[in-house]
Amino acid sequence: MKTALNAMYRELLVGAPSEVLARRRDRIDRGMDATFRFIEQLVDLSSLAATPAQPFDLLGAVEDVISSIEQETGYIFDSSLSTPLPPVSGHRARMVMALANILRNATQATLKGSAHIRIHAETVDAAKAIRITVEDNGPGVPEHMRRAIFDEGVSLRPGGSGLGLALVREVFEKEMKGLVACDASPLGGARFIVRIPVTGAEPL
Repeated sequence: MKTALNAMYRELLVGAPSEVLARRRDRIDRGMDATFRFIEQLVDLSSLAATPAQPFDLLGAVEDVISSIEQETGYIFDSSLSTPLPPVSGHRARMVMALANILRNATQATLKGSAHIRIHAETVDAAKAIRITVEDNGPGVPEHMRRAIFDEGVSLRPGGSGLGLALVREVFEKEMKGLVACDASPLGGARFIVRIPVTGAEPL
């Protein structure tokens, strides 16, 4: 949005205002809408953090995330979800937002026509934890950045806020007492691994 505004200011000095606005307005309006949606999400996240954690059905939450991001982006995910999965404890809505950020990042890193994004969920550690794996065939994450990308303000995408993966770490590690990591995928791109203790199990 900022880039489009700066371009519009320059073009207004030499071009017809109506033509400049027609060319730039859509991108600016979409940027403003995205900004306000992001602010609303932050408010919602802050409100949810103040409520007590509760056990919830992880399988249903993962299925909701997949359906939502497929509708939002038009991508189709290669999903393999073990059933049933034991319940986990946390804020379901915050977990949904965090996992949605991982899937959304995968769509942004791949070309729609040739994307292969795979999501897998299964129990591990004698059913004391659940592991969720999201991997893609995009360019991947450089090895020296695979931990740093979870820090607030760090983004590999031009124009990225650097808050999405910071939220991922906050939700899965701080709130749900699990672990999150990034490495290379056999598909050629990035692989994000989330491990969450089931309700009643020791933190990871």
